[in-house]
Amino acid sequence: MKSPFPVLARLLVALSISMTTSAPAANPSAEETKPAKPLPEAATAQQMEQAAQFIRQAKYSQAAALLDQMEKEGLPSSPINNMRGAMATQQRKFGPARAAFTKALESATNEQEREHALFNLAEIDFVEKKFPAAYKGFNQLLKGAKTAETKGLLQYKLCLCELQQGQTEAAQQRITLMATGSPQRDYATVAQACQAGKTAAAQTKLDAAAKLHGPKVAGLYGDALLEMGWLKNGKIVAP
Repeated sequence: MKSPFPVLARLLVALSISMTTSAPAANPSAEETKPAKPLPEAATAQQMEQAAQFIRQAKYSQAAALLDQMEKEGLPSSPINNMRGAMATQQRKFGPARAAFTKALESATNEQEREHALFNLAEIDFVEKKFPAAYKGFNQLLKGAKTAETKGLLQYKLCLCELQQGQTEAAQQRITLMATGSPQRDYATVAQACQAGKTAAAQTKLDAAAKLHGPKVAGLYGDALLEMGWLKNGKIVAP
């Protein structure tokens, strides 16, 4: 499902920007990584945000040129490749996106960069409907997730993977363990109703969840419904 700037791409862009100020790896060997040219973090973040703005405006040649320039300046490769992957994702070019995220993983110099690259790769599996692979990726990340927000989003993604593979009992068990009133539980029940063909019930649940959790959460969790073909123009539709 195409949109001017998919939530997935926005998410991946945000991850790329956040990684420009991540902590360095603990005692990296000279053989494992090349030290990035020391530049002010504010300047680095500003360049990444400019690249993100180009992507939002679909100015892909300008975004690519800026990212190439940043790479020549010696900025960390992993965030740059994540941004390239986000740009390819917006264009629905999932092959190049996967290649860019793989490079981001290979060039990661700390755990945060590694986790973001792994998440992005799992997302590409998800949107390409490779649900066993996506499940494996999200589940691996869940084991090391540190924040409640990250754990909730991963649990939601895992639930959708289970629903799409016909594992309705496993999905129900996962939903039961989610906190009442949490976005992951509320949006998982929307997906559950969609999978069961209960369009009206799903719409009611979606409206309630959007009102309770706000537009930012609605965008983040609703994107998965969009990718599954259950959501169009803010309304639940039969797949």
